[in-house]
Amino acid sequence: MISDAVKSFRLYRPPRPPTPARFATDYTVDELGNLRNSFRLVASRYRFHMRLFIAGGIGMFACIASLFLISWVVPRFHLHFLWPTALLPGILWIAALLCWLIAFCAGITAPRLCCLGCDGNINDIQRFCPECGHEMLQGSFCASCNKTLRRRKGHPQNYKIRACTHCGVMLDKIGLR
Repeated sequence: MISDAVKSFRLYRPPRPPTPARFATDYTVDELGNLRNSFRLVASRYRFHMRLFIAGGIGMFACIASLFLISWVVPRFHLHFLWPTALLPGILWIAALLCWLIAFCAGITAPRLCCLGCDGNINDIQRFCPECGHEMLQGSFCASCNKTLRRRKGHPQNYKIRACTHCGVMLDKIGLR
């Protein structure tokens, strides 16, 4: 019998990557085109959500920065007569909160990026290169596009996701970050 403490560790273990039934070479040209067209809708929704997320973050930063700037400028240069000082900070805090809410909701409701051919998460680096879709031979180096793929905490990823890393199907021509 497994105790509750040991059982709880299984909840946090990441799921195993799927073993695709078919690889990119097993699909016909028409099937690859259908997969690409279907993924185009998911990719456009994802890009829209990420733009909203970035715009909300920039708006929140701008509101808070202007609030601190105004709170520094008004008393220093005696500009109390230009605007109602009691109303403006409240408006800026509400605007900052609204921008944060937009960014939070956009980040939470962004669609999950998974391959439509094998249902694998395309953010993982697995067997195939996310840039070109060719099979990688050594770790995270792709000999086809001559690129070492890295995704470490605190460092930006140096590649765009164009293909599924599980089955090699080319999903997006533009690429996702």
